[in-house]
Amino acid sequence: MEKQSIYKICIVGRPNVGKSTLFNRIVGKRQAITEQLAGTTRDRVRAVVNKNGVSFELVDTGGYEIGKKDHLMALVKGQIELAIVKTDAVLFVCDVTSGVMPQDEDILSILRKSGKELILAVNKVDNERLEKEIGGFYNFGIDPVYAVSAIHNLGITELVEKLVVNAHPAEAEYPPGAMKLAVVGRPNVGKSSFINRIINEERVIVHEAPGTTRDSIDIHLEKEGKDFIFIDTAGMRHKRKIKEPVDAHSLLRAEGSINRSDICIVMIDGYEGLMVDDMRIIRLVEESGKGCILLVNKWDTVKNVEMSRYEDALRKRMHYIRSMPVLFTSAKTGLNIDEVFPLMKLVEKNTKAVFSKDELANILNIMQKTERLPLIRSGKLIEIRKLAQESILPQTFSILVNKTAFLPDDYIENVKNILREELGLLGVPIRIKIKRMAGGRKRR
Repeated sequence: MEKQSIYKICIVGRPNVGKSTLFNRIVGKRQAITEQLAGTTRDRVRAVVNKNGVSFELVDTGGYEIGKKDHLMALVKGQIELAIVKTDAVLFVCDVTSGVMPQDEDILSILRKSGKELILAVNKVDNERLEKEIGGFYNFGIDPVYAVSAIHNLGITELVEKLVVNAHPAEAEYPPGAMKLAVVGRPNVGKSSFINRIINEERVIVHEAPGTTRDSIDIHLEKEGKDFIFIDTAGMRHKRKIKEPVDAHSLLRAEGSINRSDICIVMIDGYEGLMVDDMRIIRLVEESGKGCILLVNKWDTVKNVEMSRYEDALRKRMHYIRSMPVLFTSAKTGLNIDEVFPLMKLVEKNTKAVFSKDELANILNIMQKTERLPLIRSGKLIEIRKLAQESILPQTFSILVNKTAFLPDDYIENVKNILREELGLLGVPIRIKIKRMAGGRKRR
């Protein structure tokens, strides 16, 4: 029997009625950012919820503001309407503390025209007095009316029981073996435009204002028999530049996305060049031990500069970049976008590569003969006597040396460079453990 597609439920309502708090409560983890500031959620945020042996996909959306004319709100409205089209049911959320608002009635009119099943939840019903205030919402003609408090976890069980009525047997949140890729970078370097180009859909909001993306959004794509999960993240600013609490949450969410990814795609603005915040992000990815690809985006705006000279300048400015594949792209024109797929597969392969004793013995021989490594300490030549692969993810090797009073950073970097060159570990961070021969201390 053909597998049924997962049941989808979309949350819709005015700004600041508690949609994201309710989303997090139902999902069971803090996935959507919640703040008192209206309009915090802009893109569609999704999660698969497993309850009582069945599952459904819950989609959080931005606040629906009818009549507001600015361009960003038009994009938010477009995302909500697209979510409604692709959903099976709509969870319409209102706020008991404000009562029935004209905008609630306008939204309901639009929802009725969609023909989707409507479920009504009145949020912020925190006590018995407020529970008596929900009577006006029965005039919407949606029965029953679920009185809930997302903050205090009141009425949630009854609401979820309704949500799972038409859900199917539980499915995995991600296909087995899916590659998870966090797309990270400063605000407004083109991360969302890149993902939209990759999946050929306006899945995430693209707007010239920095900080448009605030949540981390997972997007599934199947290409050539391989499953990819692209994680679009908020623009990462230095903490000194963060002015709003919601931006602090966004930064933490982006950092969390790096940690749960397999590979990171670091994007910079080709026209602006490599900025200090770009270098901080690259260091963060390297420290996380994740494979990394550097995308120089907006290349269509760069004139009269050869890619090779630009890449050389990048590598000279920051030594971490020497270990990364660099790709010049334009999310706007589609330049080299498809070239990122073979790079992602290569880096994934490198992160998991396991090497034989013969391969490592050959590299040890190179290390013992190369002129890049001789080092004398206290009148004695430092020699590497043994090389072993300790683990993967990240690639970790140990070297056994005859004397380890002190090994400078450039010595360790040369060891890493030899390993990377001889083993082809492009795009992969390397960790080195230093061990002293019997009778001495170990240094890690």
